[in-house]
Order: sequence, then structure tokens, then C-alpha cells
Amino acid sequence: MPHASSQAPQPPQSSSPRLHGAAVVRPAETNPHAGTTADAFRTV
Repeated sequence: MPHASSQAPQPPQSSSPRLHGAAVVRPAETNPHAGTTADAFRTV
């Protein structure tokens, strides 16, 4: 998956960028850990 690597300069973890995107787009319902992050992004 070169797209994920190109989008997020993170380690070779196809689960890292994908989870990040879902957490940012979806509320804390999907990711309880990203509750604050989702809230902050939603406020903005």
C-alpha cells in the first residue's frame, strides 16, 4: 500500500495510518482512545 505510506510518514504499519484516518473522521465511538482528538477536530 504505497498510498498509505505516502500519506503518513510513519513506520511500516498499514494499521497505523488507516486507524488514524478513521479516528479523525469518526467520533470516539470507534476509537475511545481518540475521543479527545475527535472532539478537538470536530470543534475545529
